Amino acid sequence: MLLSLFKIVPVNRVVLETAKNLKFKDFEDAVIYSSAIHSNVDAVITRNIRSFKMKEIPIYEPEEFLNLLKIKEAQGK
Repeated sequence: MLLSLFKIVPVNRVVLETAKNLKFKDFEDAVIYSSAIHSNVDAVITRNIRSFKMKEIPIYEPEEFLNLLKIKEAQGK
């Protein structure tokens, strides 16, 4: 069930060009964020939430996201 919730998103030229123009200190984090935006994902799951100051989409730590899933499951959603 858990793996069905995740999407592997592509990294292509458009994603890299967008990442280059973002105001991230770490380029790899910019690539993650850019690929998430271009792929229309619902959220980013990362252990490094401090690097993600831009918040067009929700950013969760893994444990926080799992807790949200448990709450939704308990509510029958």
